[in-house]
Amino acid sequence: MKNVKKALAQWSKKTYENSFERLATLEELIRVKEIQFEIRPTQDNRCALSQTEAELRKYLHIEKEYWKQKAGMKWFKDGDRNTKFFHAFVKGRRQKLHIGEILTSQGEVVQSNDQIGAATVEFFEDQFSETDILNCPEMLENIPRLVTQGQNEEISRVPSRDEVQTVINELNGDNTSGPDGFSGTFFQASWEIIGDDITKMVRAFFCGQRLPRFITHSNLVLIPKKEDVKSFTDLRPISLSTFANKIISRMIHERLVKVLPTLISANQTRFIKGRSIMKNVLLAQ
Repeated sequence: MKNVKKALAQWSKKTYENSFERLATLEELIRVKEIQFEIRPTQDNRCALSQTEAELRKYLHIEKEYWKQKAGMKWFKDGDRNTKFFHAFVKGRRQKLHIGEILTSQGEVVQSNDQIGAATVEFFEDQFSETDILNCPEMLENIPRLVTQGQNEEISRVPSRDEVQTVINELNGDNTSGPDGFSGTFFQASWEIIGDDITKMVRAFFCGQRLPRFITHSNLVLIPKKEDVKSFTDLRPISLSTFANKIISRMIHERLVKVLPTLISANQTRFIKGRSIMKNVLLAQ
């Protein structure tokens, strides 16, 4: 995957590096060719104009897809060309997410990017670090065993190639890619090429093997809880994982969904598929 990423990065740089400059050049070139065609409406001038227009449409599509991916707006998958809207949306979101200053846990206000970055790392390292580790295995003896042997075997069963492919196709391919840079669309479109390798990776996990850091690595992303961010408590951290990691997570999720309803009390009506908290409202009435 690392080698593929390097090759794709080189190809993307070579193919799309000057796409916006090429777009401006083509627009000017079309104006010139239109004038030439008006002066001399020959078949050669018509073909030259048509070829330039076709190339312009290609780069207009590239520009639209670029800003659509940056905007991350799922409801504009189809329809008219909304490049300016996507561009404005991305610009507004960047301004909204920009943090000019923030209050540290020591009560100090920092403003420079380096100071904010260092304070952020210090704050969340402290949040996610564990000093006292409780190890009481005897507590497990007091927990009743609710999962049957058959259910346990089904949850830990080594998946087939078709099962892995089904999970990949059900995941959203347009979601933001993780640290490795591969989105779900890459896995879905290249399944016939990478299917065997991805299946081996998933099977290795279910067989108890340790996955490499390239797959398990996640980026910590901070989402503002409110409009005006003043301290780190106003930020909600989420983990941006690789798509390969999401495949395993979704597969475990799909298997647990089949078991959970039998383990959780019928009185728990929320957060369980097929149950609704509205049942409690009706009972209260």
